[in-house]
Amino acid sequence: MNWTEIQDELRRRLKEKRGAQSAVARELGINRASVGQYTGGEKDIPLAHLDAICKVLGVTLDIKEIPASTAGESP
Repeated sequence: MNWTEIQDELRRRLKEKRGAQSAVARELGINRASVGQYTGGEKDIPLAHLDAICKVLGVTLDIKEIPASTAGESP
């Protein structure tokens, strides 16, 4: 999954979960309009906000190592 796909999935989940945008805004200390710009695709989701968004949504992101023999190769 690439960064665009991750953002799309987080956006979808933020839109679906009632109150999630407000909860993310409170967790990050930013206004709800900024979160709305993330969910509307007007702004990219900052990497620094991933923890708070995942916490509110109750999801985790797992980062796995790519074996050296396949690093850089296209699937």
